[in-house]
Amino acid sequence: MIENPTQALALLDELDIAAIVCDNNGRIKKVNQSAQTLFRLFQPSTELVGCRLIEVDGLKSLVSLDFSAPFYEGALFKGLFCRVRLKPVKAGGIIYTFEDLTDFYAHDQLRTDVLSMVVHDLRAPISAIKSFAELATQVGPINPQQQVFMDRVQLAVRSANLFLNDLLDMTWIDSGASLDRQPINIGYLVQSTAESLEERAKSHEVSLHISISPDLPVVQGEAHRLERVFTNLITNAIKYSGKGKSVYVTASRASNFVTISVADNGAGISAEYLPFIFDRFYRVPGEERRKEGMGLGLAIVKAIVEKHGGHVEVQSEPGKGSTFMVVLPIEE
Repeated sequence: MIENPTQALALLDELDIAAIVCDNNGRIKKVNQSAQTLFRLFQPSTELVGCRLIEVDGLKSLVSLDFSAPFYEGALFKGLFCRVRLKPVKAGGIIYTFEDLTDFYAHDQLRTDVLSMVVHDLRAPISAIKSFAELATQVGPINPQQQVFMDRVQLAVRSANLFLNDLLDMTWIDSGASLDRQPINIGYLVQSTAESLEERAKSHEVSLHISISPDLPVVQGEAHRLERVFTNLITNAIKYSGKGKSVYVTASRASNFVTISVADNGAGISAEYLPFIFDRFYRVPGEERRKEGMGLGLAIVKAIVEKHGGHVEVQSEPGKGSTFMVVLPIEE
């Protein structure tokens, strides 16, 4: 806890750290020289002292911060990205410090743009490989060994396309792009997504059961992003269930939320691995799970759902299966 905010601001100034002090009502009481220099580039005509945080476009996001996390990162003023830390003042109020990360974010955006360009450029040659592999079997007879090779080419192309889709999703997530929110008939979306995967379930000898509550309310968001979520979860459930098992897809309303559940009675996941399954590139150890994919699917699921203001829950027990629940808010 800060004893003397004036002294703290002066010390932070010597360290070239931008800082402001607010009272308990969010009104700015003091701004050190480093903060004035930093913010003047983005807010040249506004005198900050005396303003409430909520009244300053670049600082209104600070109102929602609390002391539960060591720091926060994100955009403040347009073009300014900061790491923000906050400490309580003993006599009342909060002191905020700001670390300018704009250059870092600019380089990160460049990496994101380059990766997106590379992914798009790879699509053309991969599509060509797929097309010629299909044509090769149509222009004349091929022997059984050649058919095996062509099947392997098709499988490799499919895996490459899945990986490219995952990378495109990750570049979109990392770009910080906002959602183009539109009303979504969530019941229809879940139903149609599940039905599109029925043939895949049959090919794995898995029974797919779909139960959608009638008259589910509208959800706001991007339909193709949420479709990606449900596709990932249902595909995983089919893939890890095993022959003769079942996958259950349900959608229902509870209070101001819609819950979409994907449950299987397959291998399940040990409790020691559950905290990591939404991490990028994480694969649950074990021969049973050495299947196609790079370990990005669940990370994409979590990020997309959180962008829609929801969250993902998981329950699993080895030998009994797993249940993934997507909880989305209803915006009346």
